[in-house]
Amino acid sequence: MSIQRSIVLVYYREPEFLRSTLSALQAEFLDASAEAEIIVVDNAFDDQMKKEVEQSWPAVRWVTSPSNLYYGGGNNLGVSKAQGVWVCILNCDVSWEAGMLKKFFALAESRADVQLAVPLLRYPDGRTQVSAHKNFPTLGSVFVDYCLPLQLYAMRYGVHPMQLSTIDHQTGFITHATGVALYVQRSVFLSSGGFDPAYEMYLEETDWQRRLSKSGIHPYFIAETPIVHFGSAQKKWAQATPQYLLSLRHYANRWWEKQDGWYLWPTLSLAAILSTL
Repeated sequence: MSIQRSIVLVYYREPEFLRSTLSALQAEFLDASAEAEIIVVDNAFDDQMKKEVEQSWPAVRWVTSPSNLYYGGGNNLGVSKAQGVWVCILNCDVSWEAGMLKKFFALAESRADVQLAVPLLRYPDGRTQVSAHKNFPTLGSVFVDYCLPLQLYAMRYGVHPMQLSTIDHQTGFITHATGVALYVQRSVFLSSGGFDPAYEMYLEETDWQRRLSKSGIHPYFIAETPIVHFGSAQKKWAQATPQYLLSLRHYANRWWEKQDGWYLWPTLSLAAILSTL
């Protein structure tokens, strides 16, 4: 029997989230062999968690990565092991009302013009998480994100140069989305080359969706099927970790005009100075 869909979870030192998500998936898809194949890619070399999953969720396929492949490489490995026509690349730190994930899959599969779909994301308190974007990152959008007064103004009045306002998180095609739950035809993911492993953390899904856009493939945002994302609950400002900034430099070198890349660090410095003042 062919498998309609596979669900790939990359695991790294978040056992409580993994347990919760696997329990929810087991309840959502009672017949895992026919409805959904579930694959966990272990980036943490957690033998104790592996044994727990094998005992509590025997239908789950556990794949141990050769090293910590991070988000991009871990998902590439998981999708390479998948057999479904569709693949859901799903974060572990999520939850949903019973039946919501299955409804999201069905809505995406029902449209012949959809090859990649994403759901609405919410914070645990019910607020909409900004995850749908009208443009790809530019030097201007980076300046707005790192200049806190401008970011506050742009988010409050819905004039951010990249992000859609929360009121505009409506069903339809968008430019790109945050990679918390990406539902894509497996053949599309494989033919695109998957995520670029040069991005160890952050912007992998943005770079991937930009490559897909060159082939006319854009994410279809489905607002009727919200999913709660816990990992972003405490995040208020743009990422400023060394890993994110290295990924941003890699993204700029690939996609921006050369002069924009030259101005990246001065732009970040000016935004930081203005924020401090």
